[in-house]
Amino acid sequence: VMEKSDGFLAREEEESKEEALVVLDTTLATTTAESLEALSVGEEHPLNRVVLRFLKDTVEKKDIVEVLSVFGDVSDVQEIHSVKGCMFKDALVTFETNAAVKKALEKGVVILKCHSVVIEATSQEDMVEERIRIPGLIGDPDVPIALVKEPIRTVKIHPLAHDISSNQIKDALRFCRSDVT
Repeated sequence: VMEKSDGFLAREEEESKEEALVVLDTTLATTTAESLEALSVGEEHPLNRVVLRFLKDTVEKKDIVEVLSVFGDVSDVQEIHSVKGCMFKDALVTFETNAAVKKALEKGVVILKCHSVVIEATSQEDMVEERIRIPGLIGDPDVPIALVKEPIRTVKIHPLAHDISSNQIKDALRFCRSDVT
């Protein structure tokens, strides 16, 4: 049974407990079928994959291969377009070896067509623990209070063009599925 009310989509599962699955319409709109297929939870992924975030829409597969080949041989690149009209996309990159994945994750950020691109792990096991550090920010006059209070939930975006608006930043960070202020 499908019902739609107050911005929610609810579907009752006919199981022993008859639980209801509730999903926000806005969440569904930001996830494409291609990204679900590429990153689905139930699917087994090769261990040699990384995700590239914040790729400009003009970046081509050959550009990705050219830049990431410094870490090792790239065997496949799948582009993932998340939101229609968004100027950014993601890519799922498969390397030939796990050593190449580790090198890429240690680097964390690469420059592709004059823009910073973030390299992320596709699984918890691949995450580089040494990179996750909370800097000592207390007493630094240039750091906003919000960053000191919640350092994990705060990001610094650089370099930014002078003509960029806050709405463009919010659109670019829509994949986070949380409030961006």
